[in-house]
Parts: sequence; structure tokens; C-alpha cells
Amino acid sequence: MSIRSSEKRVDVPAIASDRKDEKFTTDNDGLGAAPIVAAPRVDESEASEHVDGGLLAWLQVAGCCFLYWNSLGLINAFGAFQTFYETQLLREESASAISWIGSIQMFLLLATGPIIGPLYDAGHCRLLLYIGAFLVVFGFMMTSLCTAYWQVILAHAICVGLGAGFLTIPAIAIIPPYFKTKRAQAMTTASIGSCLGGTIYPLIFQELQPRIGFPWTVRILGFLTCAMCCFSLAVLRPRHRGQRQLQSLRSLVDRTAFKSAPYCLYSVGVFFSNLAWFVPVFYIQTYALSHGLEAQPVALYLVAIMNAESGPTCQFGQNLKEKKSL
Repeated sequence: MSIRSSEKRVDVPAIASDRKDEKFTTDNDGLGAAPIVAAPRVDESEASEHVDGGLLAWLQVAGCCFLYWNSLGLINAFGAFQTFYETQLLREESASAISWIGSIQMFLLLATGPIIGPLYDAGHCRLLLYIGAFLVVFGFMMTSLCTAYWQVILAHAICVGLGAGFLTIPAIAIIPPYFKTKRAQAMTTASIGSCLGGTIYPLIFQELQPRIGFPWTVRILGFLTCAMCCFSLAVLRPRHRGQRQLQSLRSLVDRTAFKSAPYCLYSVGVFFSNLAWFVPVFYIQTYALSHGLEAQPVALYLVAIMNAESGPTCQFGQNLKEKKSL
């Protein structure tokens, strides 16, 4: 250390540290003064971690809304297909056998989460979206060609179900980094896409199928799905890419999460709620038709009505949470 004058600045050697870009200096007015630490370089994306609004942020909400629309929304709309399969295309099959189509869809949507989640964390969001969009659209197009039960299982159940699973995790994970105070509002708004899909798709199916037939009705649904997925792919910009690198197959599952009692209790509750969640969605129309409502047009729109009612309920729950600070 060398002091040139009382008005000069004194350079003090940097203390060994893990931060290579830190520099320590002090003024000669008091040699015992606290050192001034130069701030480490901060990534611009981390500096503006939560923008809490703006065009880009709300475009993420719109894009994720369409992802929900074409994943969980498709499964919410299965009741319309259940009715058609029972009464026309697969009339030789039992209602229980036909409901396996929708059940497999929902199983694949949830069961792929432990694999797709880590892949998203590893920075493969775009790949997941491309695969999911392709599988859903391809599944619809193949369903339009189906004439046998096993064909419908492969196309409508497995192909569409896998595609829905690939789209659901990005729909859940993309929005939170863009919002902080408005996060609940943004995620609730996006999730309404599942209600819209469960409302619009049955209406389209019931209106078009008697006029143009099952094959072209399903193809039109596939074209609509393709258009919405293209919009999502164009606007979605996931943040914090590649935070977690996959070291092995074991790293796909975070076993430390199961050490949290609240998380385990929540998981058990969701498990049992899912056991009965889709029973009314799948069977409400066929139940109405089997109990003397064949002549009532409303019987064929019960799935759409049920899903339409769930949208305002989601928004009400979000507003209640904000007021009660739950």
C-alpha cells in the first residue's frame, strides 16, 4: 500500500473472493472507513424479473390461454364425443369402454408431468410446444379416419392425450416469471382457456357433425387447434431458460419435495379430487339422453353449459383469494 497525498485515493488490493469482478477502495479521509464494493454484474433478465404487465406479459397470458384451450379444454369437451361414440360410431361398445378414451387422455396429461416438468426446467420449452402441438393436431386428423374402437384409442386417446400433456406444463410455468402482484389474476385468466375449450368445441361438434359428418367436423377442430397453437408458438417467450440441467434419469424426479408435509397432503387431496372430476363431464349428456330427454335439444349441449359455468367460478375464486389474502 502506498499513499501519495492526503487528497489522493488509496487502492487496496481486492480480498480473495469468489466474485471476480469486485473491487475494494477507500478514501484517505479516514483510513478505517468501510470499503466501497463495486456491484457485481447483474443479468438484465434478472434485473427485470417481474414486469407485472405490459404487452409482452399479457401476450404470454393469451398464448397460455390457447394452450389450456387445446389441452385440458379438449378433455373437458370429451363428453360430446362420448355421446357420439355411444350412439353412432362405436355403438357396439359399452359406455364404460368408450369412457376409457377420455380417461386415457386425462391420465397421459397428468402422468407426463414428472417427465415434462424437468425438461421444461432444462430449457426445452419450445421443443415441448412443437411436439405437443403436432401430436394434438395429428391425433385429430387421424381420429377423423377412425372406424374401429382400437383406432380411436390410438388416435383420440393416446396421441391427443400425449400432446395435451406436452402443452399443459408450459401453460402453467411460462406466466409466473412475468408477474408478481398480478400473478394470480394472470394465471386465472389463462386457465379460463380450459373452460372455453370445453365450451366452444362441443358447440362446434354438435352443430357441424349432423351437417358435414364426423370426419370433416373433427378435421375442422384440428385446423382450429393448429391455428391457436401457431399463435401460441409465435408469442410465447419463456424466461429463465435452462435453469436446471439434467444430470441423469434420477434427476427427473425431485424426491426432496416429498419431505414437505403440506405438499404431500395437497397431492393426496388433488389425487382423490381427480378420481371423480371428469365423471359428470363424460356422462352428463348420455345420462340425460337415457332418462327421456332425447327430444330436448338442450341435452346435447349440457357439456358446453357445464364448462361455460366454470369460467366465472374460476374468476370468482381468484377475486375471493385476493380479498381474503388466502
